[in-house]
Amino acid sequence: MRISRETFIQSLEDKKVSLEKMGGDRGISSASKQRLARADLNGDGYIQGAEESSKLFDQMDHFDRDGNANTVNTNTTDVRAVHSTIMRSTEEVSAPAPGQSNRTTALDELLASNPSVETNQDLINLFLRRNRNNWNGAVREAERYGVDFDDLLRNREASVRGGSAPSTNSTSPVNNSRPTGRLASVAGAENTSAAFRQKVVEVAERLQMDPVHLMAVMSFETGETFSSSVRNRHTGATGLIQFMPQTARGMGTSTSALSRLSPERQLDYVERYLEPYAGRMNTVEDAYMAVLWPAAVGRGPNHVLFRRGTRAYRQNSGLDINRNGYITSREAANKVRAKIG
Repeated sequence: MRISRETFIQSLEDKKVSLEKMGGDRGISSASKQRLARADLNGDGYIQGAEESSKLFDQMDHFDRDGNANTVNTNTTDVRAVHSTIMRSTEEVSAPAPGQSNRTTALDELLASNPSVETNQDLINLFLRRNRNNWNGAVREAERYGVDFDDLLRNREASVRGGSAPSTNSTSPVNNSRPTGRLASVAGAENTSAAFRQKVVEVAERLQMDPVHLMAVMSFETGETFSSSVRNRHTGATGLIQFMPQTARGMGTSTSALSRLSPERQLDYVERYLEPYAGRMNTVEDAYMAVLWPAAVGRGPNHVLFRRGTRAYRQNSGLDINRNGYITSREAANKVRAKIG
């Protein structure tokens, strides 16, 4: 049976998923439970409301891998087990008092627990405190609460009470030609959707790397198109990080199948490919080396990749900026760095 995103969200409309109950369920592995728990955006131990339910659907869809981000097939063993665990972990939501609504957002709950936060500047300071003054962490947390950090900065004195905090989930039309946040600095970012950019941030967080570096690599590899089907006619390399045919086969798929995925879905394969280097891609050079020459990850920007007289050097001779006969990681990543405005 196929379940749509909308149907799944509706099935949880008057329920909440208890992470404690899920933890005691033996139907799926601990790793699968940890993935599902990512949908608890506000960290209260429950998955509740449309936003978190949609995020939970995304995590369940990870086990489906049919290329459709808005449906899952419960006839497959993994999806059926995950869906059953979710349903067993639900609890009924208490009915609201007469005249009140039980539809609260994660941001509402955050503000309720921090009554001293009255202005956008107060909210900025709160996000920074919660992330030990790490700016990137504060930006990512704001996004998880549906708040546009750039708008907070532009309207520092505005009140956040009464639902006036600038939201990334506004019902007004989204102008994809002006992506917000740090990812907007990457060439070609206007060719991506808000969902794609949000997923890049989430993937980069799990890989413990800078999302701008990941965006820059994909910008370079796709010629700033961020197309999941762009193909090198000489090598057959395809997609966001130019998956080679043999690489795709090693991941249980093909470049043809990858090219049919949306950019958002292909990011799942980007993450799978980069997972072995998680926590080691600390620079632009490391991020690009993971794609170009993995053996060089962590070796430093002056590590020599190719020397004159070798086939590899001939194929990449255009990267030898100073024409001294060898190509370093810094030289190879130079064009990637140039994609960051």
